[in-house]
Amino acid sequence: MPKDPAALERVFSACKQFDAMLLAGNGALTLGDGLEQALLRMELCEHYAKILFIARSLGQVAALDGADVAKLLEARKKAGLGPKK
Repeated sequence: MPKDPAALERVFSACKQFDAMLLAGNGALTLGDGLEQALLRMELCEHYAKILFIARSLGQVAALDGADVAKLLEARKKAGLGPKK
């Protein structure tokens, strides 16, 4: 966690909106109703990072369209890992 009080306050504020974040110089932080949910969210972050890394190494990465994003968010919600927003 950041040592600077202002940066720490920004992290606490972001925790009200987001359940996963990347902290510069500190790594990833995930939150959940319990340890298992936070761990599953961390695994999702790691899986996404691996996919993005491999995709970028193969060439240009295209963004998903809104319908595909909606399907993924719905699947995430059904798994009990839905976003706070």
